[in-house]
Amino acid sequence: MNCEKCKIELSETNWYKTHQRAGIYICKSCWNQRKGQSIRDNTKYREYWRNWQRRHKLTTSKGVVYGLNKRDYPEESRCEICNENKVRLLYHHWDDDNLNKGIYLCIRCHYVAEAVDKGIHIKYLRFKKKLDKEMYQM
Repeated sequence: MNCEKCKIELSETNWYKTHQRAGIYICKSCWNQRKGQSIRDNTKYREYWRNWQRRHKLTTSKGVVYGLNKRDYPEESRCEICNENKVRLLYHHWDDDNLNKGIYLCIRCHYVAEAVDKGIHIKYLRFKKKLDKEMYQM
């Protein structure tokens, strides 16, 4: 059988069996080259798409920047509250009128910051105090 891509006649060991059943007559070496190329292209595509989204979220057609202008990402990806080195940090802002006021936090600290912003910590402290009183009365 001849490879459709490189046109070389090869033995049966140079073909993927699933491809033969599907009617794809590309040898293993050509298939692996094609697969490797698509992975490389996919990485370029992801980088392009990430930059495209960022540009279009933060700009208008006139080139004026709107939206969230975050501070620089912390060195060594350290949370600005607990100072732990994390793989991913979240940007927490507290002023809805000025989204530029914010800090980079790990997920755990971000949950705490959100709870404080929403007043959940006050509800928690009240509930805890109520339960403590009930436990002492027993």
